[in-house]
Amino acid sequence: MEKRLFVTMMVNCNALGITKDVGQIPYSMYKYHGYNSYLVTYNNDDYQKWIDEYTPGIKVKYLKKRSENSEFFDEVRFLFVNAKKIDVLNMYHMSVEHLICLCIYKILNPRGISYLKLDIDYQGLDGHSKLAKWKKKIIAFLHQGVDIISAESSIACEKYDDIFGIKPIYIPSGFADIQVEPDALNLAKKISKEKIIITAGRLGTKQKATEVLLEAFAKAQNVNNWRLVLAGPVTKELKEWLQKFYDNNPNIKDKVIFTGNITDKNELYNLMGKSSIFALPSRWGGSEIAAVEALSEGNYLILSEGVPPCEEYTNHGKYGITVPADNIDAWADAIDNAIIKLSSGYDYIDASNYGKSNFNWKNITQKLADTIKENNDKNKKTIGI
Repeated sequence: MEKRLFVTMMVNCNALGITKDVGQIPYSMYKYHGYNSYLVTYNNDDYQKWIDEYTPGIKVKYLKKRSENSEFFDEVRFLFVNAKKIDVLNMYHMSVEHLICLCIYKILNPRGISYLKLDIDYQGLDGHSKLAKWKKKIIAFLHQGVDIISAESSIACEKYDDIFGIKPIYIPSGFADIQVEPDALNLAKKISKEKIIITAGRLGTKQKATEVLLEAFAKAQNVNNWRLVLAGPVTKELKEWLQKFYDNNPNIKDKVIFTGNITDKNELYNLMGKSSIFALPSRWGGSEIAAVEALSEGNYLILSEGVPPCEEYTNHGKYGITVPADNIDAWADAIDNAIIKLSSGYDYIDASNYGKSNFNWKNITQKLADTIKENNDKNKKTIGI
């Protein structure tokens, strides 16, 4: 029996996306659920190296970029040629163009399953809520071409339903599959922690608010024997800001470590395996994969309220706390309180097991596979098979 075909179409994907949902969902559908999987994209990067390491078995189909602003037409052209071959078409981010693409796919292949993953943050939801009523009605109408729509947090699902009258299913984003091999739940028993607070991401960007974490670490009272490790590329602006920060806080410099950009996930996971606290002061974000990676290594989480899945990540406060974005005093207090909590007997193994059970792609995509099957059964009844 020929395998079913799962296609993720994201034309502006970069190679790093292979380690995130864009690569991990088609890979998991291939590895665990019996699909042949393709990523359809422009030739933006050296994908094969990343595929060989993180998603062996999926294939890449490169679209020809006809002109600077031809993305929509290139996607439509691909669908007219290939729609009937595709069993599941997966696209990212709600836009009129993507909704039209999914409608075209359903017209060309009524038996196929269209799947839109929102990957949406509070800013996106706020923008949708401010649309004129007639625009909301058009967008809601175009959702008729979408069989499955998902968001990465329960609160995003609820807010999207409030805006468009369409409730997505909750499908979180997970961590790269290498973190759960060969026996995910037993790996947690090897946890050995040091007095390290870690953060990871594009350090110094407005979104990541790295300066808030640095200022809070300098103000915290319980960090005498602690280090702050910052993993990721550093912006020029943050490098300039750091000079003044160190002048004002000369005693902190030896406690702050910048690792530089880390592209090897094993190296990042090893760092997270040593750290005790993961802190992410992001001003916004749809799903912060680094938080899930750190949780799965047993870290206690300190997360910004600007990240919608923070309640799911912390298991409603059991494995971390949420803090208002941009509030340095609140972040300093959160660091102090987290250190006190850890000293009173925090269960790193329990936290790791929670992360590995709830945010590994095998379990996440099982829900997606079940939902696809339900929609296939509905389609068969509708078509009369």
